Amino acid sequence: MTQQTLQETVASFDALTAKRMGRLRLYLRTHPRLVVVGVVVIYLLITLPSVLIMAAMPDTNATGLLVVTLAVGAALLYRRKAPMTVIILVFVFECVALVIAGPQGGLGGVGMMIALYTVATSYSAKRTIPLAILAASFQTVLMVLMGFPEMTDMDLDQSDGIDETTFSRILIGVAGSFIIGFYISAAVLGLIVRNARIHEAELNHWARQVSTLAQVQERNRIAREMHDVVAHSLSVMIALSEGARVVAKRDQTRADEVLNELSGTGRAALADMRRMLGVLRQNETGELEPQPTGGNVEQLLEGFRTAGLPITFTQTGEHCQKTPLSSSRSSG
Repeated sequence: MTQQTLQETVASFDALTAKRMGRLRLYLRTHPRLVVVGVVVIYLLITLPSVLIMAAMPDTNATGLLVVTLAVGAALLYRRKAPMTVIILVFVFECVALVIAGPQGGLGGVGMMIALYTVATSYSAKRTIPLAILAASFQTVLMVLMGFPEMTDMDLDQSDGIDETTFSRILIGVAGSFIIGFYISAAVLGLIVRNARIHEAELNHWARQVSTLAQVQERNRIAREMHDVVAHSLSVMIALSEGARVVAKRDQTRADEVLNELSGTGRAALADMRRMLGVLRQNETGELEPQPTGGNVEQLLEGFRTAGLPITFTQTGEHCQKTPLSSSRSSG
């Protein structure tokens, strides 16, 4: 596997991940600040109408509720940087809102659900689920202490067998169940997102590991090729130098040819080593060459004959021709 193939594999993996996410999710992931601001805007759009309705009720501190609502929105702007700190602040603010609003209710728990979702995307279920249950239970108890449910305007028919105390307990149980259910649902949604991100991170990690392993294998292959080039070139150069020393005593012209072949072999070996070293340094394939064919063997033998070595070459079967694959490699 070449470096170019590795890069294409990694690129195709990234493209597959982006395609699976979709354009909207990919855009939101690449613009985290927009997501943070958008969540705060959605929180204010959901919470402010109920705050305005409670502000119209008698004996309600409208200014205090508005300040607490804006404080929760400001805290949510930093939910990704410090999720635990933000969820503590949001919990405190919503408890303050319950105290201010009294039996009418607080901020609806929207800020706590957003904060719990963020915490769940960063921490395990062992921390998130108990945190959601504790927060919902505490707020339910605080609602009861503040006078929930308010039974002054309710007329119960005693003939049905349900008195005021029993009915209020039923309302408290239903309200507490809803709060706990909503908080746990927000935490579970965050845990699902967290697990998906962990899975994606593991896939990216293994893709990098495979890419690194393939790079090491490619470097080892190049190192073996360098060893073959050096060993072959040195053996040819030694043979040529020995032949030149013998031929120089009898035929000076022949000796010059052998020396020229010797220098040519050295230059070719140096060029091959530079090409392979360039591949190692640049992490690229460089110029590819086809595998050795019959013509390369004849050229190799001719170098030894030039050195004056008696070599006989015998071939059986059809002559090895260049395949289309070799031609395409040489042209590429």
